[in-house]
Amino acid sequence: MEKLGINAFQLLAQGVNFLILMFVLKKFLLKPLLALLEKRKASISEQIKAEEDLSKRIKDTERKDQAVLKQAKLKADEIIKQAQVLARKEAVEILAATRQESKKILARADMDAKLEFRKSQARLQTMVIKEAAVLANRALAEVLSKEDQKKITEVQIAKLVKGEEYV
Repeated sequence: MEKLGINAFQLLAQGVNFLILMFVLKKFLLKPLLALLEKRKASISEQIKAEEDLSKRIKDTERKDQAVLKQAKLKADEIIKQAQVLARKEAVEILAATRQESKKILARADMDAKLEFRKSQARLQTMVIKEAAVLANRALAEVLSKEDQKKITEVQIAKLVKGEEYV
């Protein structure tokens, strides 16, 4: 080998140096580097798992939110329906009360109108009696004396007031 320019002792020393270098690099550089890479891999895998868990939680929360919203909507619809039924019921009651009140008002107005009619009738009757007395006095003034006129007039007025027939 010497002819080729290779020194066996030097080659052996370089081989031993290479093996020592490999041992030192493996022990002090490769193992810590592999341990660091394993820690990084574990950390990344934990982060991925945490992300997946978080994604599941978010999806579960969204499903729960949707269910709660759906339930709330159903409850709101139910409340609205109950309010509408109650409003209709109250409207019917108010309408019935209003009709009853209007009947009372009409009955009161009818009674007031009848009372007013009777009062007007009584006033008219009084006016007719007075006019009749005046006409009777004029007619009797030509035929009877003042005392006779007065007596007859008083008797006839008394009869008219009592409702007796006129003779």
